[in-house]
Amino acid sequence: MAQEIQKDTLFFKLDGIYVFESKYVSNTYLLEDSNDIGRGTFFFEKIGIESIKKPKEILSLKKYVHNSEYYNEYTKYKLNDFLFVEHLSNYTIYLVKKEKGKMEYIHVFANSQIE
Repeated sequence: MAQEIQKDTLFFKLDGIYVFESKYVSNTYLLEDSNDIGRGTFFFEKIGIESIKKPKEILSLKKYVHNSEYYNEYTKYKLNDFLFVEHLSNYTIYLVKKEKGKMEYIHVFANSQIE
């Protein structure tokens, strides 16, 4: 029998500035530091909304990205989208949004696409 390995969970604040909902593709969330079209674009794709008891910690996605080995502020394309997607594939990810006084936990997975 195959056993599924339990993944660690990351909770990131959905701030609407650094990570924001796409205006053009529903159920898609983009990053400010993602690369341009034609070079690869990082995005989160929504799986669903779940109710979760209060997580231990809600992280800043901007700090997480900027402190990672996949980000280099001195290059033209600051974020290595493909390697960052690979890194995040090891985690269960939630974007946390405060909606009308309630916390909404959006289950997402990381992806990238070349157009």
